[in-house]
Amino acid sequence: VSDDMGWYYSAADIYVSTSITEAFGLANLEALIMGLPVICTAVGGVPEVVGSGAWLLPAREPNALVHALQTLTEDVVARQQWSQRARQWTDHWPNVHTAADAYVAMYQGYPLSKKVGESSQDVVKLPTLLASWHQQVAQWPICPLPPVLALPNQGKILMIAPHPDDETLGCGGTLALLRQRGCQVKVIIVTDGSQGDPCGYLMGESVVHCRQRESLAALQVLGIDDVIFLHEPDGNYRHTVTLADRFQTILSDYAADWLLLPSVLDYHRDHAAISLSVLDVWQQRGCQERVFLYETWAAIPANWVVNISNTFHLKQQATRCYELPLKYCDYLKACTGMANYRSLYLVEQQGQFAEAFMELSTTSWQTTLTHFFAMRTPGQF
Repeated sequence: VSDDMGWYYSAADIYVSTSITEAFGLANLEALIMGLPVICTAVGGVPEVVGSGAWLLPAREPNALVHALQTLTEDVVARQQWSQRARQWTDHWPNVHTAADAYVAMYQGYPLSKKVGESSQDVVKLPTLLASWHQQVAQWPICPLPPVLALPNQGKILMIAPHPDDETLGCGGTLALLRQRGCQVKVIIVTDGSQGDPCGYLMGESVVHCRQRESLAALQVLGIDDVIFLHEPDGNYRHTVTLADRFQTILSDYAADWLLLPSVLDYHRDHAAISLSVLDVWQQRGCQERVFLYETWAAIPANWVVNISNTFHLKQQATRCYELPLKYCDYLKACTGMANYRSLYLVEQQGQFAEAFMELSTTSWQTTLTHFFAMRTPGQF
């Protein structure tokens, strides 16, 4: 690397090449030599040049590029790992003698792989991210199950439900436990549930009124009487400045210890959008509360579990209050199945039912969400 280019690479944090016509990629190799995390398109001879030392992307795939850039700009550990991979690749780049041996082998008619293999038996295989992950996995216990979450006494809990019934289906057993432990629980039901009767079962009562009435009855079973209905359009939630201000006011005025949010992995657009709206405000306020994602329409990669064996009957009783939704889906069966499945994690406690949560880290939650959204993009994983 020339002195002029050395200064150029030294000033960079990441090297990116999105060429769709590259034949060789010398600049890519120079960036690897300088130990930069490298993102480049897999065109021409570039894959052969950069090998496992660079993050290779398909050409003309902006989503893949955005994911790679977000990961490397937001995750310090990922940058360090790709920088290490760059140096490891170039440390084993063929030198003049290796290239000469290869040419001699071809000239003398030896099979290239055999001749070169014989002269390079001492070459160490390149460590990769997979090797690093293997090392981490080797340190795990045999079954690294999520631990049981210690619930607070006298704490303040703010629960955000996208629709009437999500609070009960997602974590009704935990909410009942929190109330029994003396915690204050406020529930925010964001949308009006107006799309909850597409077949028109209701006669003489509006869908919105029915959903609100059912949710109040369900929350009463769980021991909760502090509830706010925001009346946003069901199925068409949109993040706006007005809503952001309202969430800002709610979070500031209530000053919760914990936030319970729907998972951004849920198979419902409202759920993901509402979770992002609250997370945006949470970040602006300095990430003061502990944030837990609960699961409804998709299982989450849980890092906590709560034993709800003593309150599962309340969760089922509260679910039965939602007579209209039960005409469409057997939520009682679904909740029982999920709670039974999650109870497998209760290895240190006796219990038949459990609810799972994923707590977001205040320092790496954006990276976590980046990976989540990449999972929702076809072809990214």
